Amino acid sequence: MNLTRRVAWNTLTQASARVVTLGLSILTTVLLTRHLGVSGYGVYVTVTVYLSFFAVFFDAGVTTLVVRTLSTDESRSDLFRDAIGLRIVLALPIALLAAGLASLFYGGADDKTIRYAIAVGLPLILSLSVSSSVTAVLQARLQMDRAASAEVAGQLTGVGLIVLAVSTDRSIYWIIGAVVIGSFVSMGVLLALAGRAAPVWPLFRPRSWMPLLRQALPLGLALMIAAIYFRADAVLLSVMKGPHAVGIYGVAYRLLEAVVAFPGFFYVSIFPLLSQGAARGDLANVREVTQRAFDLLVLAAVPLVAGTILVAPELVHALAGPDFAKAVTPLRIVIAGAGLMFLNGLLSYVLIAVGRQSTLLWTGLVTLAFNLGLNVALIPRYSYNAAASVATASEAVALACLLIIVWRAIRFVPTLRVTAKGLLAGGAMVAALVFLPSNLALLIAVGIVVYALALVVLRTHESLELRRLLGAGP
Repeated sequence: MNLTRRVAWNTLTQASARVVTLGLSILTTVLLTRHLGVSGYGVYVTVTVYLSFFAVFFDAGVTTLVVRTLSTDESRSDLFRDAIGLRIVLALPIALLAAGLASLFYGGADDKTIRYAIAVGLPLILSLSVSSSVTAVLQARLQMDRAASAEVAGQLTGVGLIVLAVSTDRSIYWIIGAVVIGSFVSMGVLLALAGRAAPVWPLFRPRSWMPLLRQALPLGLALMIAAIYFRADAVLLSVMKGPHAVGIYGVAYRLLEAVVAFPGFFYVSIFPLLSQGAARGDLANVREVTQRAFDLLVLAAVPLVAGTILVAPELVHALAGPDFAKAVTPLRIVIAGAGLMFLNGLLSYVLIAVGRQSTLLWTGLVTLAFNLGLNVALIPRYSYNAAASVATASEAVALACLLIIVWRAIRFVPTLRVTAKGLLAGGAMVAALVFLPSNLALLIAVGIVVYALALVVLRTHESLELRRLLGAGP
């Protein structure tokens, strides 16, 4: 299979898997908001966000470094296996640290449920860490269809167990346990499928770990900072305002998590192309790939943001019911930030591909200081609306910084011809939807049709020049 077909196949399979997992995520939200109530759902969001933070925070940039290395030198499978061994060894002390900090952050008598639920979920740190490391070799070899299959298998297992727990009226501890089991199923399937592409037995060679960590550290620090500011709002909200506020915010936060995961399949497909262009010293090719990817992401973000803002009341009611009506405002705010995150992710991958990952550290520090300062100042008074506003404002700050750094690195300034057509098509979609009755299914269907037709009328497909993104391939 040539490069064009491999990229297209990877993108298609991951998009299909993401649609499935989005549907399962929606089902989970519908079930748990009604089963647990506002405060109980807030506990669930707090625990899962808290634990995933530790898994991502201590990635230390190792996974992305492995992808970049294997994209240009497939013989370095030892690096990949060293990374797995390192993540396994680190999982235990990280889990102990997570448990200790949970006792500090949630030490009150009213927080006992959160503490115990975090203890139940601690194995997630191991499964998520290993899965992240194993995915690296599949990403580098453009075999992400296997990773997509593993993700779907884990999600189906976890959701099936959650359905069982809800139908038998089980507690939050059973639900967190279902999430853990689903995560380990995903890890097991991923190991089995990745084993067909490369040896996956971990290597435990401490002498190899230090050079690996030194190379990954600049990027790792940037990713650590990004992990803090992406999850800080939910964690700070849980500490300052309690589970009820997190429950309201959690509806918007979970939808944001599901949405921003969507462009991930696109990033991992084009990252090897960016890395290969950079390795050849062909910055013109890197700029070309970046522009085409930028255009596609804008076209995806416009209807998502505009449509969600319009249908937010209907969407919240369908997902969580009337008890969560106050989630409409934070949802409208954070979805605007989701559109910015589409572009921020792309620009970050560009910088990593050209070896400028250390610059991400400074962007992260600026954004983190902005985020934490405003959250600490505003959450006590404005609660979840403050958390949502700060999250979106932080993405705007990050985008401004990234555009400047990318321009300095590869002299890339995005052209906005396709962006303008996307905005015009989005305006046509909004104009059509405002006159329709309040029916979620009807609004979504009409919105998709109108937006697609408007893009065709504007001949947007001709401006995309997708073949120039994919290239002829080897």
